[in-house]
Parts: sequence; structure tokens; C-alpha cells
Amino acid sequence: MGQALYFTKITTNAILRAQLLEAKHKKLQLMEARREEERAAAAERLAGEEAAAEALRDEVAGKEKTLAKHRASAREVSVSGREGYKLFFWIGVSARFWIVLNTLLFVFCFQLGSQNQDLMSKNLELLERVKELEKQHSAEAVRLQQWLQRELGVCFAELDALVHVCLQRAEGQDPNISVLLGPKRECAL
Repeated sequence: MGQALYFTKITTNAILRAQLLEAKHKKLQLMEARREEERAAAAERLAGEEAAAEALRDEVAGKEKTLAKHRASAREVSVSGREGYKLFFWIGVSARFWIVLNTLLFVFCFQLGSQNQDLMSKNLELLERVKELEKQHSAEAVRLQQWLQRELGVCFAELDALVHVCLQRAEGQDPNISVLLGPKRECAL
């Protein structure tokens, strides 16, 4: 009776370990799915920001064309005195503004590219870690499966011996019960 309890505990432990491994595997799959969603969201944000940057570049190009037209018309129109000075002052301020804006756009795009690169490298690191954990857990699962097969083989042999003794007893023969009481090996994970 004690030996059956021992094998029941061992089998229960193996089942619990297998369930634990399954839970860990599901958790890793959920983490990988979340990371993939985060990466997709970052890619969408980057695409939107790139589109906004392109729209701003187009707007700057349009403003530069307008500025060039104003400069050309300012050269053609001979404005004297104070009004000419105001016109050239406005053109100079406007040009400086667009240069600063263009510089800011360049810095912004550079920062976005840097952030995207960081996110991509983190994503690759996480994927490598998931693969390592999957390999580790698959090796553990194979080892547990082999152990379970050995234990089931031993249990099957004992059950077969018990059935054989019961059949001999049912046929009225004197069974050799010492077969059931033989030395048993210790099972280790």
C-alpha cells in the first residue's frame, strides 16, 4: 500500500511539473504577443510621425517657394525709404524662422530614428530570450516525459505480475506471491 502511495505521489508530482511548464509556456507566449503588439504600435506611431514630418517638409518647401517669389518681387519693385526696409526685415525674419523650423524637423526625425532603433534592438533581445526559454523548457519536458515513460513501464510490469498472481489464484493454483514483494528500485527525476 505504501509503495502505491509513493508511485501516486511521484505521478502527481510529474503532472504538477508538467502543468507548471505549460503555464510558464503560456505566460511566455502572452509576453511575446504583448511585445509584438507594442512593436506594431511603435511602428504605426513612427509611420504617422514620418508622415507628419513629410507634410511639414512639404509646407516648408512651399513657404520657401513663396519666400523666393517675395524676394524676386522685392528686387523688381523699387521701394524706397522706410517701407522697403520693413519689407526686407520681414523677409529676413521669415527666412530665419523657416531655417530654424527645418533644423528642428531634422533633429526630431533623427530622435525618432534613434528611438525606433532602440525599440527594434529591445524587440530582438526579447525574441532571443523567448527562444532560449522555449529551448530550456522543451528539454525539461523531454526529460519529464522519459521519466514518466520509465515509471509507467515499472507500474505496468507490477500490474502485470499482480494480474498473473490473481489469474493463478482464480484457477486454483498456488501463486508465487513473492514476485509482488521483490526489491524495487528508487525512481528519481
